[in-house]
Amino acid sequence: MEIVAKRVDPQIKIIPYQASWPATFSHVASSITSALGPQVIRLEHVGSTSVPGLDAKPICDILLEVSDPSKENLYIPALESLGFVHYFRQPKWHGHRFLAVDQADVEINLHVHRENCQVAAQFLTFRDFLRENAWARDEYAEAKRKAADSSNDEDGGRARYQMQKSAVLNRLKVQAITETPSPPCTGCVVG
Repeated sequence: MEIVAKRVDPQIKIIPYQASWPATFSHVASSITSALGPQVIRLEHVGSTSVPGLDAKPICDILLEVSDPSKENLYIPALESLGFVHYFRQPKWHGHRFLAVDQADVEINLHVHRENCQVAAQFLTFRDFLRENAWARDEYAEAKRKAADSSNDEDGGRARYQMQKSAVLNRLKVQAITETPSPPCTGCVVG
């Protein structure tokens, strides 16, 4: 990972789902689309704030796919003009670039990846899995709350929070990716 700018590690807080989060995404997505034009291949609301009913950190995660993330001059200056700060790049991880901007009530995290990359597909699969499965959403919310409580009691911030919830997160991601939902069984005979 190549650090571009230093980021402050705030206290982790999990709050109930906010009905305003989809509108926040739409507003930011519109600004990004206007600023980048044809550079935008895909723009999706991902992460916990994209899942209705899921408690979350007040952070709107956005997935942006571009044809070649290494050509930063084609999109980073335009994003910086919108207030985004480029924090780091991970060229070996599907060209990932990470930018963020703080707004009044929510932080915006922008994950830039190469078009049609596996990581982007996994973001979307996991988001849709949580939207469709209340039990998974509830289990993940509980893991997030416990991780936040633990992370705020000691030093470590975001990294500790990620580590604390990783067992549940990884298990649910694997289930989301490998499990094909079956239609409800009506008229089945158990015997």
